[in-house]
Amino acid sequence: MRWNVYKLIALALVAFCIYAGGFYVLVDSNISIEQLRIPILWRGFSYAVLCISFMWCLHAIMSFEHFFQALSVFNVLHMFVGGLVGAALHGRGMKYYVADGFARCSGYVDSVRMSARAVDFPQMMNGIVEGFLAQSVKILFGWTLIAGLFFAALMLLWDIPMVRHQVKHIPAWPVVGMRVLRGVQRQRRLKRIRQLRRQRQ
Repeated sequence: MRWNVYKLIALALVAFCIYAGGFYVLVDSNISIEQLRIPILWRGFSYAVLCISFMWCLHAIMSFEHFFQALSVFNVLHMFVGGLVGAALHGRGMKYYVADGFARCSGYVDSVRMSARAVDFPQMMNGIVEGFLAQSVKILFGWTLIAGLFFAALMLLWDIPMVRHQVKHIPAWPVVGMRVLRGVQRQRRLKRIRQLRRQRQ
């Protein structure tokens, strides 16, 4: 279809958002694993398009003799570093949201309330834990969906030539950082001068 790489990356991110949205809607403590096959197919399509797009970008900026070396570095970065960072963030999120769910629910689960009702306490706790795990997975996939939509919109905006040319006029991050640092130092000097004037008065 003669699409450029920005549209392809946006398409892949939209497919990834369908995967994350599918998990967000479908995940439940009583779900059958077969129901998640369609979102996982969308994830595979997204990964395939992203891989082709990134290799296309790599081919455009690298000479052929360095292409395979750069490809191996890219694979290490996105498979190991990206996978480990993503797993760490999701693990941290699961730990936080499960603990948050227990903290919110603990006021309603005590010995007085449980003794007033004829209920199997271990079975009820198993159901509560499964519910909190499913809820935490839903929350994490919700955040993943928001991030995917944000980056897809960013790629579509970057595809507009006017936006891309305007963004290229923005100075590099070190230049912006030095300007911010100089501004902070200037404000501190002005604050000290004002304090000295107040003390003299």
